[in-house]
Amino acid sequence: ASVAGAASAAAAASAAALRMHALAALRWPQLLLACGFVIGSYLAYDAVGVVEDQLVATLGVDATRFAALYSVYSLPNIVWPTVAGVLVDRYGSAHTSLAFLAVGACGALLV
Repeated sequence: ASVAGAASAAAAASAAALRMHALAALRWPQLLLACGFVIGSYLAYDAVGVVEDQLVATLGVDATRFAALYSVYSLPNIVWPTVAGVLVDRYGSAHTSLAFLAVGACGALLV
């Protein structure tokens, strides 16, 4: 019985070591993707300001309406951090970071 218990404990330790190794292998790619996402999000967020003159001319709005449009564009940044925090607490930072980065990359591809 003690041999079977030792074998079971060894198998559990081996499985835990494999899980830790798999998570450690994701650390660098996750860090690089997170850094790229931060840079990309700033670029995407500020891209609207760069083309203000063209948008004002194309849409036929004045600077005040453009500023209102730019403000509405920022509203998800007020709500999303709370939702993201709940998801991170529920599913863990590794899984949610990869999921958020995948969604961001898909959005960037659409633009």
